[in-house]
Amino acid sequence: MESIKSKSTLNAYTIHLSLFCKFHNTNPDQLIQLNDSVAQLKTMILNYIIHLKKIAKQSAGKPRKGELSVNSIKVYLLGVKSFLDFNEIALP
Repeated sequence: MESIKSKSTLNAYTIHLSLFCKFHNTNPDQLIQLNDSVAQLKTMILNYIIHLKKIAKQSAGKPRKGELSVNSIKVYLLGVKSFLDFNEIALP
């Protein structure tokens, strides 16, 4: 995360990583320990995507404050991906 120069991007990535960890009742240190279990990390990410799709606003139009748009799911995953990349955890 230290390689991110934009303060707003760093804040967003930190929030999204925190939400991912909260969903899985884990923390970033425990994610790093899963480096040897790529299959488990993939499953965690897929379960999180399914969860986000279930809670996301499906209809057209701008979401209200606190709502998640299905188009924002990729953005929610960028913080997790950046964290894993920084810790040299490759997910194909």
